[in-house]
Amino acid sequence: MSIRIEILNDHVLNVLRELEKRNVLRISDDEQTRDMIGRSANVMDRPAIQNTFIRILHRHLQEIELSGELIITDPFLLNSNAVWYEFFLKRLFEPLYERVPVITFIIEGRYSPTLWDNLKNHAQGKGCTLRFFINNEYHDRFWLCATHKKGIFVGNSLTGIGAKYCFVGRLPDEDALAAYNSLEYLL
Repeated sequence: MSIRIEILNDHVLNVLRELEKRNVLRISDDEQTRDMIGRSANVMDRPAIQNTFIRILHRHLQEIELSGELIITDPFLLNSNAVWYEFFLKRLFEPLYERVPVITFIIEGRYSPTLWDNLKNHAQGKGCTLRFFINNEYHDRFWLCATHKKGIFVGNSLTGIGAKYCFVGRLPDEDALAAYNSLEYLL
């Protein structure tokens, strides 16, 4: 299995080069199917990591030919009141509003009404409708294109981007179809 890692600091790069010398891993510039997003204990580094995440996520969404409706399963996506998080989500979703008229979130029962209202109003101002359904059966984070039945996975909830390591990658088409079919009764 190959994993693409975006190196965000010299220390991580040095550790990876040392592991390569010991034949534990191989560093390559080849195109991969998964990306690993870094983390930092320094809160000041997190915006740069979040920008990297946004760039990588959008690249994967382009690869699955995102159009129509985007369905996102993430139990904790809407449960933060932090101002930085709202700003991050707006930066993440705004470029998608041109490509998808509807974004549907599948979340667990807890959510921030303030965050929801702000995101919904922001999307409506750009011509996109946001909606959500509460369902506690989904823990994994999938981003599914309802039109093409293709998708990607995101390793951890968006509230942790920059604070924890996160994998982002393409779902095999049969897994994306199975995930979509399991959600269809909600939609």
